[in-house]
Amino acid sequence: MEANDAVVGYKIWGVDNVVYGPVELTVLAEWIREERVMADTWIYSERDENWKKAAQIQELQLFFRRRTQAPASTDNGTQVAPLIPGVKPGALRRVKILAEMNEQQLGRFAQMMEVQNVRQWSEVVRQGTPGDAMYLVLEGEVRVRLMIGQKESILATLSAGEFF
Repeated sequence: MEANDAVVGYKIWGVDNVVYGPVELTVLAEWIREERVMADTWIYSERDENWKKAAQIQELQLFFRRRTQAPASTDNGTQVAPLIPGVKPGALRRVKILAEMNEQQLGRFAQMMEVQNVRQWSEVVRQGTPGDAMYLVLEGEVRVRLMIGQKESILATLSAGEFF
């Protein structure tokens, strides 16, 4: 039984109603640090053969004690744990049009997302070009600009939480 303890697997119930894993404790700890797994996320321990909230699992309690100084939560106080690489929990809730979605709706929306990190001064879209995408500003800001002659004219500045 000692040998099995070293390779205990954990399964994570995501907000999109998908079970992720099994993963080892080191991976799960990294997901907690990345805020992909929160205290109220349901975790299945293969060793114990049961589901518990992450904060109730003895091996994980240390990670959540560290978080109590600065918990990650949305403006309304609920904690969100979408398992989307590159997106911090709560970032989607800060987008005005997504704020009223329940966890299941947000999870389904997240399944359809494609995360794009855009470098400073990069062009995202060009006026007149056909498009079929919606862009959410999760971090930083985006300038909407128009070149008139050789001069840049800024029409709007979009901040985190806005979309186009």
